[in-house]
Amino acid sequence: MSEQAWMAMLLPGMPAMLRAAGAALLVPAFTGMPGSMRAGLVLIAAVVAWPMGAGTMVPAESPWLWAPQELVVGAMVGATAAAAASGLRLAGRLIGEQMGLGLGDAAQPEAAEPEGNAAEATLGWCSAACFVAVGGIETVVTTAARGREGQAAWGFGAEGIASALDAASQLALRVSLPVLALTMAGAAIGGVIVRSAPGVMTLAGGFGVRAATGLGMLAATAVGVWAAQTELLRGVLARLAGGVA
Repeated sequence: MSEQAWMAMLLPGMPAMLRAAGAALLVPAFTGMPGSMRAGLVLIAAVVAWPMGAGTMVPAESPWLWAPQELVVGAMVGATAAAAASGLRLAGRLIGEQMGLGLGDAAQPEAAEPEGNAAEATLGWCSAACFVAVGGIETVVTTAARGREGQAAWGFGAEGIASALDAASQLALRVSLPVLALTMAGAAIGGVIVRSAPGVMTLAGGFGVRAATGLGMLAATAVGVWAAQTELLRGVLARLAGGVA
């Protein structure tokens, strides 16, 4: 088969492949994986999306002109989904700092983990697992590969990302406030004990108590947190797929 024949067969599917690859670059379940595995998954997403664009009209301009635009369009879809899934990670950052898990990073910033404290990393992976459970990967890749029909009103721009971030921030506050209130109450009680009995040293056991308190509250509210994150993700994914505000 000649080169022209190969190009005639592959070129119509290229816009869909680029949009799917751009979306997969920012999909929450992929971003925490090693670089080589992430690159392979992005490639798989692009190959899977190619048949969706077969038979469509290709822009008459040079691919060097429209290819970056298609990649950015897909990245906007992935960024909207990533914004919706960022609430639990933000809640983990707030909770971990209040539990004292970030004191080591404050003392030695150069030794800090890239994913932040343990609570942030754990809740981040929980959010990614929830995203996979609701079919987020398939929805995001399919929506991006399908093109801009119907999605121009929502999801392919700053409006969709801002709306998803707003909902994720509200979720983060709802998740973190009970834990923050409980740990802060424990810190206040410890302060009263120190003032009333100066000989009692609460610092040594304080970190363990705060961590246990925070983890206990998270475990008690885990079902509600999962349900809230699932509802948020399903709403954002439905808007992405339907293109409605």
